Amino acid sequence: MNTYKVVSPGDYIISLRSFQGGFERSDLEGIVSPAYTVFNFVSSEDQDGGYWSTYFKTYRFIESLKQIIFGIRDGKAISFGEFGSLLLNNPSLLEQQTIAKFFSILDNLIAAHERKCELLKKKKAYYLQQIFSQKLRFKGFTQPWQQRKLGEIAKHQYGGGTPKTSVPQNWNGRLPWIQSSDLSEESPLWVQAHKKITQTGLNSSAAQIVPAHSIAIVNRVGVGKVALLPFSYSSSQDFVNLADFSVDIEYAAYAVSAIMKQKAKQTQGTSIKGVPQSEILRSNIAIPQSSDEQKAIAALCKTVDILIAAETECESLLKKNKQFYLQKMFV
Repeated sequence: MNTYKVVSPGDYIISLRSFQGGFERSDLEGIVSPAYTVFNFVSSEDQDGGYWSTYFKTYRFIESLKQIIFGIRDGKAISFGEFGSLLLNNPSLLEQQTIAKFFSILDNLIAAHERKCELLKKKKAYYLQQIFSQKLRFKGFTQPWQQRKLGEIAKHQYGGGTPKTSVPQNWNGRLPWIQSSDLSEESPLWVQAHKKITQTGLNSSAAQIVPAHSIAIVNRVGVGKVALLPFSYSSSQDFVNLADFSVDIEYAAYAVSAIMKQKAKQTQGTSIKGVPQSEILRSNIAIPQSSDEQKAIAALCKTVDILIAAETECESLLKKNKQFYLQKMFV
């Protein structure tokens, strides 16, 4: 225990043995392993902790450390003596406090959007569970729901395949080709096809043309993701693609997404590498008899997804702005 180091509030902690660009400022009193170096300023009254917490994470400062990093067998180490010789931008205390306040406001805004986004996701999960269990109904709808097999409400199934990537003639065509990474785990309405195949690629693989307004279900790598495609497409072999639904297509997308999320949970921690197509097609899906109720449920889910997307976009823009100011303010 004698080799452990005492940390006081306001102290900075860094591992000089295997530096990864992380300085952290402690808000608590405690101890740390001797593998870490603990330091503070000679005159901390003249320095603003918030400013330096931000400064030590800037690209400029991290780049300056390259001058004093030397390689060792299991990583990189920094001599504290050399570290202490670094020249730092040390503005007046008032300017430090102003900069620290600016970044604190940005951080608080980012955290607020993160919290709101997480709250919306929890509300959506709650609504889906309550709606699909029929514990929550829209006013005016009282008819009991029907239980149908997924394979009964989708008239056609399409498989997928991957053209050889080593053959240039297979790619950069006109037909969108999706893989699991193109889909979102958050919403079945978010999908972006990053690749396209040619007719040659289609003919040389097991890929098929799937009609627009079909539902793509990932049943292998990335199992659980679901997407409603508004355009014709093809997919990798990790998908089951269902088309020609006898129910509202957006309702079906959300219902199938709820089913697949449950199946994905069941496969976690097991050696199961996917969900067979036959099992997916046998899955029971609860369907309101009224198409208006189907549309109302889909509209609610879609509205929440739009709100989540807006919060996510705001959070992303704020983080980009923060990185911009981190690069420009500390020159």
